Amino acid sequence: MPAQKLTRRAFAAGCAAVLAPAFAQERFPSRTIRLISPAPPGALSDTLPRLLASELGASMHSTVIVENKPGAGGAIGASTVAHAPADGYTLLLGTGGIMDFNPHLLPQVGYDPRKDFTGLALAASTPLYLVVRSDSPYKTFDDLVAAAKAKPGELAHGTLGNGSTVAVACTLLARAKGLQFIEVPFAGYAPGLQELLAGRLAFFMVDGSALSRIEGGSLRALAVTTALRAKRLPAVPTLKELGAAVDLSVWFGLFGPAGLPQAVAQKLSAELKAAIEKPAVRTQLAGFGLEPGSLFGDAFQQYHLAEVARWAGILPALGLKAST
Repeated sequence: MPAQKLTRRAFAAGCAAVLAPAFAQERFPSRTIRLISPAPPGALSDTLPRLLASELGASMHSTVIVENKPGAGGAIGASTVAHAPADGYTLLLGTGGIMDFNPHLLPQVGYDPRKDFTGLALAASTPLYLVVRSDSPYKTFDDLVAAAKAKPGELAHGTLGNGSTVAVACTLLARAKGLQFIEVPFAGYAPGLQELLAGRLAFFMVDGSALSRIEGGSLRALAVTTALRAKRLPAVPTLKELGAAVDLSVWFGLFGPAGLPQAVAQKLSAELKAAIEKPAVRTQLAGFGLEPGSLFGDAFQQYHLAEVARWAGILPALGLKAST
């Protein structure tokens, strides 16, 4: 074979070897993406990933399916993603409970939130609202505290199980104010609200899914659990303003496994940002009682790691164990 032809073939082969990774990255996604929902069908934390999956599929001209893997407080779904290939084709809708609480409340979670995930986007969040019936004798938070101190261990409130975000918030409130309550666990917000409206609970802490009832007048919000007042209810004070050291929200974030290629992580973060900033998506989030997220890529990863560290300094002292 002439030396000139051999040289040309070697040059072409070398170019192909150099360019192949770039072409492979440009083709992402080239197959179906699985978005793991650690909640059962129908829950808010299942409705949200379906909205995001639809938006991502349309913008990336690909198929994004939601796969439900509930159980163990979300640990089963999170562990699935933690141990998936780091290629961008298996994603997780994670929550503060899954990332920040589970490692301290479950004996074996099967993942390390600090090391096993790549944070992509804070999709949405909501405060917990401390609510009573509209005709409750507790017109203010101070009224509720006074009644609880007058009858220690007699007033009841709902939770979503020991170790849930609601249980953590109520425990922090009780510790901060020196109160004792009867805790009644429920399988979801709906049955707990039924008991509250029936007069069998003194109060309940609920997420944004109850905003329509609050704004409609059947419930009265006495406080919110976040450090800042809620945008939808700016007149409702925070628990911090009322002297209870509680700073907690229900947040939903998108994660991939640790070690995602930078180009893949950046593409997914950019696509999620574009989706969440769409007016139509923000309207749907508001309908769910959620505030759109504003942290993406490295900013969300840093927020996630800071929250893991913050709760590691709080939860062990509470003595809670998650319901499985």
